[in-house]
Amino acid sequence: MEEKFKSDAFEAIHSAASGMKKIGIITKESTHQFDESCIKNTEYMIETSFFNSVSDAASRVYDRACRTDFSAPGFALLRQSHIKDSLQHRKELVELKDALSDIHQNKSGNKLGWFTMSRFDQKNTTKLHRDGGPDQSLLILGYEPTSVQCEVSMADYSKCAFDLKITPEEFLERHNPMHEEGLELLNPYIFKLTEFDTSAYQILIVNNSNCPFKTENPHWRGVLHGAVIESSSAPRIINSTSVCPVNPGDEEGVSPERIEEFLQENAKLADYV
Repeated sequence: MEEKFKSDAFEAIHSAASGMKKIGIITKESTHQFDESCIKNTEYMIETSFFNSVSDAASRVYDRACRTDFSAPGFALLRQSHIKDSLQHRKELVELKDALSDIHQNKSGNKLGWFTMSRFDQKNTTKLHRDGGPDQSLLILGYEPTSVQCEVSMADYSKCAFDLKITPEEFLERHNPMHEEGLELLNPYIFKLTEFDTSAYQILIVNNSNCPFKTENPHWRGVLHGAVIESSSAPRIINSTSVCPVNPGDEEGVSPERIEEFLQENAKLADYV
């Protein structure tokens, strides 16, 4: 998708900043800030250093990812440029979930409960797909810095289904992008995350929902995600979690003991299958 600037003036500012980066006057972090300020397509990008805590950024994450119409992208990318180690990264991931749950509870009466939680070394290319989970669910994926390069993409299959006048579930049944015909149909709705930075700690929040459309009390509208990953023996650690709305009194899918284990320095890495 071509970069679209907010105005000609913003395009000129961004061009000047890019030139200054090339000759070493400003840093990569500074250019990320110019990207967020100047380019419309980076509305999904949130730099946590702009906030006092990751919890303070939660409302922006919720508005972008937990959409019930097509005015928001259906995903958000948090760059944790201030984070220096995996422990703090995982701690902020859990804090983000708790803050998103508070927002959702205020809006709907139901909190967001953990559905899955794991850590693994993932170096397999994945086609555009929806993760298994409840029809209304959210992925919170923590990426640790790595030398392994990758290209992450999102696809607004809900919008594609809506335009075809079918449900998202019907779209995946009839036009699954795992197959060429479905991928070709979905191609205009695919968005590459050009701001995904493998050298930094990041949290990618993905609306993983697969709900029918309705106008009264609308459900979340999900997107698909995938990644092309280079072949490498270096580690590429993902802290993979998912959440879903839970009714008052219902138990979450992840125990407090498992959450505590996830937050420990020696948290085990499961084999990726």
